[in-house]
Amino acid sequence: MLALLTEGSFESGRNDYGAYIKFPDGTLIMCGSVKINVTENNTYSGSATVKYPMSPSIIHYIGVTNIYTYSPANIWSTASRELSGCKLYFNNRVGLNTGQSADANWFLIGRWK
Repeated sequence: MLALLTEGSFESGRNDYGAYIKFPDGTLIMCGSVKINVTENNTYSGSATVKYPMSPSIIHYIGVTNIYTYSPANIWSTASRELSGCKLYFNNRVGLNTGQSADANWFLIGRWK
């Protein structure tokens, strides 16, 4: 990692979709958050579309972590992994109610060149 930081400058930025860091060797790290508002009682699942702050050329890994807001029981998964974004899904064994939300942070490791 030290070699990455000393071999050249890196670019970072942020927009409405999240934040990114572009390293000189082509490595790209992006992150953001998602909030799915619940509109019905006893909601056990839901989904949201995530748009990336920039388009990667290659996606190596996407990770999602639950933010404990209303339930520690949310389990997250990803699908429809496109270069412009992905779909995040949550499932919950307890059920969320109106006015609550399912919240998560996501990150992507890939390439920008």
